[in-house]
Amino acid sequence: MSFYILGMPVGIMLTMPLTVYITEQWGWQVSFYAFAIVGVLWCALWNWYGCDRPEQHPSISKEELEYIKADQDPPEVMN
Repeated sequence: MSFYILGMPVGIMLTMPLTVYITEQWGWQVSFYAFAIVGVLWCALWNWYGCDRPEQHPSISKEELEYIKADQDPPEVMN
């Protein structure tokens, strides 16, 4: 979980100076386009590689799936 939480401050730490560099070199408009392109590519990659359920993921092994399912609570049945 710590690597997950660490991503946002590290991302800010890297993108702030990168934004300044891009703005100084090519103007402020290019920084918006550059990060928009990165965002669209990230969304496309996430849409292609991500799945709604672990069973649908193309690269999950049987052992990984069993490990995930072993840690889940059983679904509640509503009457």
